[in-house]
Amino acid sequence: VEDGNMFYSVSDEISEGQNVEQLHYHIIVGSYPTRAKALRRMAELEKQGVSDIELITATDSKYVRLSVASFATQEEAREQNRIIRKIQGMEKAWVLKD
Repeated sequence: VEDGNMFYSVSDEISEGQNVEQLHYHIIVGSYPTRAKALRRMAELEKQGVSDIELITATDSKYVRLSVASFATQEEAREQNRIIRKIQGMEKAWVLKD
């Protein structure tokens, strides 16, 4: 995921023949109790060069999560998460399966 531009967009991670609905593993860089707090953090990350951040709100959770990348397989997500966790401010990133 890390490149000269810090992050590829989520669409760059989609293999030929895949669509967004097949991406079930998300790298989460924050979980917030309100949408307003999540949006504030999203704006901060965008200023740092992070692109294509997705807000995820699960029906079984009251938290709003920020995803910076999504993948079809757990292996891909874990591999990229190891890279993302080396970035300052994202050391606690984790993989969510939807």
